[in-house]
Amino acid sequence: MPHFIVEYTANLGEETDIRGLLEKVHRVLIKRRDSFPIGGIRSRAIRLDKYYMADGAEDDAFVHATLKIGAGRPEQVKKEVGAELFAVMKDHFAPLFAKRRAPHWSPIRTCASSRLPARRRPAWRSSATARQR
Repeated sequence: MPHFIVEYTANLGEETDIRGLLEKVHRVLIKRRDSFPIGGIRSRAIRLDKYYMADGAEDDAFVHATLKIGAGRPEQVKKEVGAELFAVMKDHFAPLFAKRRAPHWSPIRTCASSRLPARRRPAWRSSATARQR
């Protein structure tokens, strides 16, 4: 952990450097190797060939990114990394969106927790971690 997943519409594929974005994301996460061991950092990009936006009347596009982080990272680290990754994405896509309609950038942070019964918890999760949730 962490895993960075970016989905993007196919009509952006030739106009932007998705691999370059992934490299920038890794640089941000590697700077935090005290919180994110380098060997656990993963990223992937998913090109969406089948999508529909709004009324379908225009050549609309979108990018959706998710950062999955294992439990135990301090809240401050999560906030700082989230803000830095958001800034990286805005900067990365700025030239593209200057040519297209201006996007509405809105950082949304979602935190999830599971209350699975003990029999459904992954074996690697210690009982101490489970009690903290």
